[in-house]
Amino acid sequence: MPVAITEAHLGCTPDEQVRWLCEAHDAARQVRAEGCDLRGVTVWSMLGAVDWCSLLTARRDRYEPGAFDVSDGGPRRTPLAEAVEALAKRGRHE
Repeated sequence: MPVAITEAHLGCTPDEQVRWLCEAHDAARQVRAEGCDLRGVTVWSMLGAVDWCSLLTARRDRYEPGAFDVSDGGPRRTPLAEAVEALAKRGRHE
């Protein structure tokens, strides 16, 4: 059965977000090479999320940026966006 790794993002430091995504991407490549019908890896969330740190069980209005930070009104690239672009274009991120 086809599968995907979804929501490969971690609410923490930008470096840890990038590490988490790269590890998920590397794992996806490995299981595909072993024959798994893995169709993709997605990032959660591209534009960030509000109160996801509490799984929406508490309203704290806490914003966590994703690949783009929209807290100032417009999308601003984060280190996670750089990693997403590198993985999509080259299949790797340093």
